[in-house]
Amino acid sequence: MKHIPVLLEEVLDALKPKKGHVVVDCTVGLGGHSAELLERGVRVVGLDLDPANLKEAQERFEVQGGEFSLHHANFAGLPTVLGELGLEGVDGILADLGVSSPHIDDARRGFSYRRPGPLDMRMDPTRGKTAAEVLDRMSEAELA
Repeated sequence: MKHIPVLLEEVLDALKPKKGHVVVDCTVGLGGHSAELLERGVRVVGLDLDPANLKEAQERFEVQGGEFSLHHANFAGLPTVLGELGLEGVDGILADLGVSSPHIDDARRGFSYRRPGPLDMRMDPTRGKTAAEVLDRMSEAELA
């Protein structure tokens, strides 16, 4: 199934990307928005908490070509990522916040309300406690 980014034209209209620009995609996901930016000669710095998303985006961008770097981080880590890259500024920042359809569609991720699966709900399955672990530790009063 091909990934179709939401509001692509609106994002491009807002960013006004030009060849040679540097744009940060704080939630690179499966790379739909960034792929279009790469097509326009933009250098993309992509961040994502989900290692599976980063792998998919990496594969997509390697086939497509263009200048990009991907980082396992959330947008709070942006200053660190930019510092490591030696970038003092960028030409645009994109943050497509929320849960993506692959998270909901894959019951193993614990977000699905259509299929049974573990109660996980972590964007980054390599860190933190699952939702089930949190619920097991909290009282009803704490949850309320």
